[in-house]
Amino acid sequence: MSIVIPNEINGKPVIEIEDKAFYEKQLTSVTIPSSVTTIGPSAFSSNKVTIVKISLSISLI
Repeated sequence: MSIVIPNEINGKPVIEIEDKAFYEKQLTSVTIPSSVTTIGPSAFSSNKVTIVKISLSISLI
């Protein structure tokens, strides 16, 4: 399963992906927008991600 994280949700920017946000979701592909600057520990753990599209705006993983 692939996921594209949006730049905004309900008009608010998505700036962080929290710890274990996508834990065990059977993901294989993730696209992270430039609005995201922080990705929490284990945000994508226990998945089979082979493709990640990520912006250079990430400052903390």
